[in-house]
Amino acid sequence: MKIHKIGSHEFRLGRDSNGVVQIEAPDSNTFAAAMGFVHARDRITQLMLVRLAGQGRLCECLKDSEDTYEIDVFMRELGFGSQAREEVHKLSESAREYCESYCEGINYYMNHHSRPLEFLLVGYHPEPWSVADTLITIKLMGYVGLAQAQQDIEKVIIKCLREGVDDLRLKALFEPHLDEMPEDLPEMLRKVKIYRPAIPDQIRFLTSLPKIQASNNWVLSPSKSHTGSVLQCNDPHLEVNRLPPVWFEYCASVGDNFQMGVNMPGVPGLTMGRTNYVSYGFTYGFMDMIDYYIDEIRDKKFRRGDHFESLSAREELIVRKKNPSKTITVYENLHGIVEADPRKELEDGFYLTRAYSGHTAGTVDSLEVLSRVGDSKSAREVQDFVKRVTISANWLIGDREGNIAYQQSGLLPRRVHSGLYPLPGWDSSYDWKGIHDPDQLSYINNPERGYIVTANEDRNQAGKPLSVNMCMASYRADRIRNLIRQKDKLGIDDMKRIQSDLYSLQAERFLSVLRPHIPDNKAGRILSEWNLCYDRNSQGATIFHKVYMDLMGEVFGQTLFGMEAWDKVDSDTSRILDFYFIFDRILLDCPEEHKKLWFGEEGQEIVFARAMHKTLDKFSNQKIPTWGENQQATMTNLFFGGKLPSIFGFDYGPIVIEGCRATVVQGSIYIDNGKKAAFCPCYRFIADLGTNEAHTILAGGHTDRRFSRFYKNEVEAWLNFQYKTLRVD
Repeated sequence: MKIHKIGSHEFRLGRDSNGVVQIEAPDSNTFAAAMGFVHARDRITQLMLVRLAGQGRLCECLKDSEDTYEIDVFMRELGFGSQAREEVHKLSESAREYCESYCEGINYYMNHHSRPLEFLLVGYHPEPWSVADTLITIKLMGYVGLAQAQQDIEKVIIKCLREGVDDLRLKALFEPHLDEMPEDLPEMLRKVKIYRPAIPDQIRFLTSLPKIQASNNWVLSPSKSHTGSVLQCNDPHLEVNRLPPVWFEYCASVGDNFQMGVNMPGVPGLTMGRTNYVSYGFTYGFMDMIDYYIDEIRDKKFRRGDHFESLSAREELIVRKKNPSKTITVYENLHGIVEADPRKELEDGFYLTRAYSGHTAGTVDSLEVLSRVGDSKSAREVQDFVKRVTISANWLIGDREGNIAYQQSGLLPRRVHSGLYPLPGWDSSYDWKGIHDPDQLSYINNPERGYIVTANEDRNQAGKPLSVNMCMASYRADRIRNLIRQKDKLGIDDMKRIQSDLYSLQAERFLSVLRPHIPDNKAGRILSEWNLCYDRNSQGATIFHKVYMDLMGEVFGQTLFGMEAWDKVDSDTSRILDFYFIFDRILLDCPEEHKKLWFGEEGQEIVFARAMHKTLDKFSNQKIPTWGENQQATMTNLFFGGKLPSIFGFDYGPIVIEGCRATVVQGSIYIDNGKKAAFCPCYRFIADLGTNEAHTILAGGHTDRRFSRFYKNEVEAWLNFQYKTLRVD
């Protein structure tokens, strides 16, 4: 290891044989300086691309196109840059010093090294990194792909209500969350000027931003462990068709403690992993942190009761490299941002206003937590810290003493309804009544069963406020629990086996109903003999997936959305089918009183049989591809985005994405407007707290430098469910 000195900070840096960064630092602030240095050295493009996206300055600094201009406009609407600058002053002295040390490390590296090739090509000269830039990164972590998933589903509901989708079916689909919806809401919504029906595609496919789709984690108490110590397992599911990966992995000795795990470039501290005393990881919690209000606007004033109050206006100058600079105006009121085109004059009329609990507050608390949580000595201490994190998450925690715990985090609004439909903004009785105290969020300590599992399922807890109204199905969580229950005690190899599991409980449930209708033909026999695993060589997985999607179209396309709209949902599955549990609930557990709504006079059995035969007939005269033939994606360089010929070696693949939405190894590929996004476990982490080790693998490499041997060195091991061992002496 080599000694480095940055200002008053002296530390040692090295790499292990796999390229994982090794840090030795005497204290937390010196560790932060070292982390800033290695983030700048190994992930400079990721750092700067995320910052520029969050600031809304892509047109100014990188590429001036209509796509980047659309991104800049959207980001300026969010206002993360200006909010972050204001929040810096709210940091405690210790957290500010910690983050300033991190900035010092980044800026030292940039001042003593030349710009990378990517920035030379576009003529970009990065400005010094600031504390506000770290706060912007945290804001993006909490919003892009997370909170906005709730925004997407609410926009779908708004669209359905505006277009006159059958009221009874819509309420049954989202039961019970639309039960108290005002009768005149569809009529009100038809008067609203809709600026954006959904998140712009340019944002959803901006690869530099850290998009989290799903995740698994579980923790076992000593009573379930072969070694008599806590076992912790994390596998976050993020976009994997990119190089470098989202996460940055490291091992560090900080004073008399150590850290091993991952964080995200731009943010110092251990985000997920373990220390000498504790381990922790999180899955996305699907807390509803976004609501919509309907506001009536006249002369740039919004209605409150029987009078009108002035909107606040925020002007943002967007500088463009090749086109004239443009000033946009974003309007806000006490609820949030008015969704109106900021490039045009605000006309009178009705508009949607987006209320987001993380809009102007809370990022400071997340940075405060990340600066201190790594020093925790117990699971209870970690709980006390992470419940203040502003991002919606399900945290699982273990400690050396054998304690295990669950803690929910996020900024939960105190609202008067479920939050899935908009309400009149002029009626103050519908206003949020602040944010729930973190002590009111869900938690568990040392359950008798000896384990805790989360996988983006419903984590609402009796006696606690409703926090989750839309989430993912429980198939992954149920499968993990089933595998844990198969043995009295488990070890590291059992954890690896669970993390590689491709069995679908969803398919098991559906085939228990569909099996009597499977015809005796080639495709039918393959489906009948299928082992219910979504491995790369499976033809049964291909057939079942098609049966499932055709059945969904048969029921929901025909009766609710219309087939043209459903075909769009089918091809753009990231928007609504992440919440496929609401459809499965109707298909498999439909109450008797709702069956005619969905299956008509002919009934459920005939609809299921027709969908089965319709699908299998399509396979009668064609080659049936394997699951792996359909599930392929190329890992493209973060900066060049697949635009360079493969011979240059910036991209890798195509790779095969095994698994599906309902398997422990979640494998999802979404295609929209010709762009592909693949989500699956991008980092696997297993730790036995009785040792000073962790077993991990990363979906990519440890640096964004194309000609480094650590650029994509772990891809093949990751694809084959292999692990390396991190260790401190």
